[in-house]
Amino acid sequence: MSVQVEVSRAGPAGTRLRAVARAGITFAFPLGEGASGWASGAGYSGPLVYRDGKPLCPAVAAAFDLMDAAARSVGIDLVINSAFRSDAEQAILFARHPDPKWVAPPGRSRHRDATELDINMNAGGSAHAWLRANAGRFGFIQRYSWEPWHYGYLPGCGVGGGSTAPAAAAGLGLPAWVPDRYRATILSASLAHGVNPALLAALLRAESGFDPRAVSPVGAQGIAQFMPETARGMGLSDPFDPRQAIPAAARLLGGHQRRFGSVALALAAYNAGPGAVERYGGVPPYAETQAYVAKILALAGGAAALAGGAGGDGVVLMRVPGRLV
Repeated sequence: MSVQVEVSRAGPAGTRLRAVARAGITFAFPLGEGASGWASGAGYSGPLVYRDGKPLCPAVAAAFDLMDAAARSVGIDLVINSAFRSDAEQAILFARHPDPKWVAPPGRSRHRDATELDINMNAGGSAHAWLRANAGRFGFIQRYSWEPWHYGYLPGCGVGGGSTAPAAAAGLGLPAWVPDRYRATILSASLAHGVNPALLAALLRAESGFDPRAVSPVGAQGIAQFMPETARGMGLSDPFDPRQAIPAAARLLGGHQRRFGSVALALAAYNAGPGAVERYGGVPPYAETQAYVAKILALAGGAAALAGGAGGDGVVLMRVPGRLV
């Protein structure tokens, strides 16, 4: 939900003064007593955002948004029934259903890492068939053959949670237009920083057309088009070296993604800076930035997310002190 307020009044010498303010919010649904927008009491300790009332780490939420938008485009609504759980919450669930095949004992559940989703657990049917065929494109894998609703996010949360093993890349596809010489670097960088590999590849294509020697009219350099001051701030010694620049781009994009909890806002921050996203409370009203976000999402196969996928890329986000909602 977002609101825009405009005020116009007469100014000196026949001029008019105009001010515009926008604000928006996404709704967070608490889990219970003591729940907040920061995970604790389990393997993952970091910010949480909410989809269908369930807490997720921002990287997983952003990937789910893209996957849900793709599913909606063919008439399938994906609903999250369960996501992050603390060990204490897992203990309560295990006490109710003490069968380790169906409910892991506390301290052993993958849900404690904030990488796991139970999707359409009480529905199934066409949704589960669609997930089996398509979830891998978005970084998700069906964890157990007997649980068609349980999907884990292979890149992890980008803050220590989830697998970063090279074998995890087997379930992550890259578009055919990605040059062979960069595929392994893109996959490893994506896994390390919790970014969808297709999204990172689309960003590089939009930024430079995969040209490691590219220089923009304003001085952005290399395959990921770092401005010199940004490169220095990232500790990037040579922005023209793809072996350095691609992981740095993944690190920067992943940081924006965790900060804003939205793929679209992360891309806007990469293009226009996080300050502009904060200032406008969403994707800044710059034609270049708006076209940039739409182009990359389209290249990555997720342009529909801009129209309001489940949980937020079509919604202006607002940061609340102490919480990321």
